[in-house]
Amino acid sequence: MKITNDKFYSLFLARYRLQEHIGIFKIQMLTHKKIKVWTIILHGLIIIAAGHGIAPLFMLEAFYIFNMKIADFAFSFSADRDHFGAVAFTALLGQVAIILSLFIVKKNRKMVFHLSGLCMFWLSFVYLEYDAVNNSRIQVAWFTAIPFFICTLLTFTGKYLKRAYHWLGEHL
Repeated sequence: MKITNDKFYSLFLARYRLQEHIGIFKIQMLTHKKIKVWTIILHGLIIIAAGHGIAPLFMLEAFYIFNMKIADFAFSFSADRDHFGAVAFTALLGQVAIILSLFIVKKNRKMVFHLSGLCMFWLSFVYLEYDAVNNSRIQVAWFTAIPFFICTLLTFTGKYLKRAYHWLGEHL
């Protein structure tokens, strides 16, 4: 049986449509440079109230990275430990991973670095907010993290929202 170009093209289109319908189960996320840069900026602008003042997370990272001592650094969920060193370190790892994903060409590696950067960002936020019940100063960060939450949601649901927007535009 000889396959002509038209049959080959129709088989290719059928396979593409099948992959498109199965694509719901794949991780499809926005990987534009703008959303990555905004994610980094919005995570860095989370306000942390500590001591007698407030500071964005960017300043906390700069302070703790340049003044970090190995003996002071520990990932511990005890209430008597200062979590800011670990928060700054994981946030910095997340920034490095997302910035690397901006320059990587291969799509799979780009997605791995982007996902690992987002996981590090979320880990730093969860680690910061772990004892928010006991410490009312840290609860300020919840309000300033809302734009970061929205940006993360757009990263994961952006393609589906875009499809829904185009579908509504065609059918309404």
